[in-house]
Amino acid sequence: MRKKALLLTAVLGTGFILASCGGGGSTTTSTSDGSTVSAYITDAPADQYPAVEVTLYEVRLTDGTNSVTLFSSDTGIQIDLTDLRNVMRYVGSAQIPAGQNFNTMEVVVDGNVTVTTNSGNTLNVSFENNLNNVSCDQNNRCTITITNVSVSNNAVAVDFDLQNMQIDENTNTITQMQVVPRAVDPQNMDMEYEIAGKVVSVGSNSFTVDWLGRQVEVSVDPNTTVCPGLGQNCLPQQNWCVEVETSDDPAVSQQVRALEIERKMGRRCGEDDDSYREPVEVSYELTITDPSQINVSTDANGKVTSVSVSEYDANGNPTISISVDTYTSPATIKITENGNSKTYNLSSSFVCEMESEMEGMEGNMTGQDADEEDRRHQELANDYRRGPECFTAMRDQFQNLQNNFQNQNTMSNVEVKFELKVDPNTDEVIKLELEIEAESEGEEA
Repeated sequence: MRKKALLLTAVLGTGFILASCGGGGSTTTSTSDGSTVSAYITDAPADQYPAVEVTLYEVRLTDGTNSVTLFSSDTGIQIDLTDLRNVMRYVGSAQIPAGQNFNTMEVVVDGNVTVTTNSGNTLNVSFENNLNNVSCDQNNRCTITITNVSVSNNAVAVDFDLQNMQIDENTNTITQMQVVPRAVDPQNMDMEYEIAGKVVSVGSNSFTVDWLGRQVEVSVDPNTTVCPGLGQNCLPQQNWCVEVETSDDPAVSQQVRALEIERKMGRRCGEDDDSYREPVEVSYELTITDPSQINVSTDANGKVTSVSVSEYDANGNPTISISVDTYTSPATIKITENGNSKTYNLSSSFVCEMESEMEGMEGNMTGQDADEEDRRHQELANDYRRGPECFTAMRDQFQNLQNNFQNQNTMSNVEVKFELKVDPNTDEVIKLELEIEAESEGEEA
C-alpha cells in the first residue's frame, strides 16, 4: 500500500516517467532541445496479481535509426512492479541530442516474469509469441516497443497497464500486455520518489548510496524516517543494497531525505549476490458488515490492549479472525483462518502504515506553514506510526469505523485489508499495512 498521491505527477526539473496505471494518453511528438532526460518506473497494482516481478535491462529512446540509452544494466535489476504504486523509481538519465525527434521507447526485460496470484501461487510466465509489441531474442531478452511517445517539456509517461494484463495459466504465457504513452501534468507536485543503491558509506545520521555511478546522500530523521527491521537509528550497513523512498527527486538532487528505508537483495541493485532474504508479504482481507465484528479493548488508563476483527459465514461460524494484542511483551498479531491459527511476534522496530477511504477517517495534514517541500515530506511521513502510536492509531481507526456503522444507515460493506511484512530470519512482523475501504450505497464514501 502506498500513499494517496496521484500516479501521474510532474517531475521536478526534467523527467521521463514509465507509469503503470491504465488508460490512454498523449500521442504527440516533439523535437528535443538537448536537455537531460531522467527515467523512472512506477505502477498501480493489478488486483488479480499482488506481485509481478520483472528484470529490467535497458530503457532507450529511438527514432528508428538513432537511439539514446537512459538506463542499462548487464545483470539487470529485479523490480516488483506492483510494489511501486504512486512511487517514481529513478533508474537513470541521459542527454538527448538537440533537434532529435524521438517518438519510440524500447524497454528491454527478461523473457521470464514471476507472477504471484491472489491465492498465493507463483507462476513463471513468458510472453506469448504473437504479441505485436514484444519481440524476444535468442538470449530470452524481450524488447517492449512503445510508439507515439512524446518528449515535449522533457517529460513523458508510458503506461504498462497491469490492470488489463492477461495471463493464460494453462500455458503460463502473457497473452495481453497493453503499453501506451500518457501525458504528464507539470503542475502536480505531490508525489514520492524511490532510489535503490549500494551503501558506500555510513555517517551518524546519514548514509550514501551508489546507483550505477551516481552517488546520493540520504539523510535520516528518527522522527520521520521509517525503517522496518533496521533498528532505532534507521541506518543500514555498508555494502547493503537498500531502497529509499523520499519526497525529493534523486534525479535532480544529490541529497535526499528518507521517508522509508528497506534492505533488499542484491538483484534489486543490479548485483548477483542474492544471499539476503527479503521480508515475506502476507495479506488478509475481511468484509465488515456489522460493528459487532470489531472489538477494541483498553485498560483503565485508556491504553490499547488489543484490537480484533472477525468475519463469519452465513451460519455464523468464524472464517477468519485477526487480533493484535499490544498488552503482551512482545506484542503479537494472531491470525485464525478456518480453525488454523498462526501467531507472530511484532519486532521492536515494528511500524505500521494506515490508509482509509472513508469519510471522517483520513489523517490530518500537518505543516501547512512550511515550504512546499517540507510540507510534502512531513505529510508523507505522517502516514506511518511506530509502536504505541501505531496501536493508538489502529484503535482510533476501528472505533471510527464502529461509529460510522452506528451513525450512518447507508453504510454497507467495508473492506479491511491487513498486509504483513514478516522477517523470514526471525518470523517477526516488522511492518503492518492496514487499509480500510468503505462503501455507502454501492459507492466509495
